[in-house]
Amino acid sequence: MYDLDNIMLRLAAMEREALSTITDTVVCDAVPYWPHTQENFPYWWNRITNLEISQEPELAGDVVIDTYTVDCGLVVAHLTAGYKGEMVTRVYTWITRILDYFNTHQDLTSADPLYTAPCDYVWIEEGGAVLRGIPQGLRSLANSGLGDTQQIVVVFQLEVPLLRQI
Repeated sequence: MYDLDNIMLRLAAMEREALSTITDTVVCDAVPYWPHTQENFPYWWNRITNLEISQEPELAGDVVIDTYTVDCGLVVAHLTAGYKGEMVTRVYTWITRILDYFNTHQDLTSADPLYTAPCDYVWIEEGGAVLRGIPQGLRSLANSGLGDTQQIVVVFQLEVPLLRQI
């Protein structure tokens, strides 16, 4: 049986690494849960937004695939930070690099010593963990944890198919 907490911790390690590969000056944090606020940017939060359970014909009758949808929120800055358009322009570069990173880590691996081995339960035959897009685009969210401020956030949608024996 897979350990969902471990899956989410792996994801947070991947997110930290994804941004660190963009530039040596980007240091970010990532947590495996939501809601989360902090004062230092950028940072990631994660929340499970959907679970679909399916039976695949090529698998044994006692194995199902639990496909989790995880919203991975990359909080970039306060809406008023920097000069006009500075933060959004930076995010445009980050988006494609994050997509590239996740495309090469579909087995939920990272350089973190705890997660260098592929995750045993990811169903890799159908592509593994895959970013499916940014369904709501760049947006601002109210963050009442820091004094009711608006923050720029990009919410990537990740699908994670996990094998489970029933």
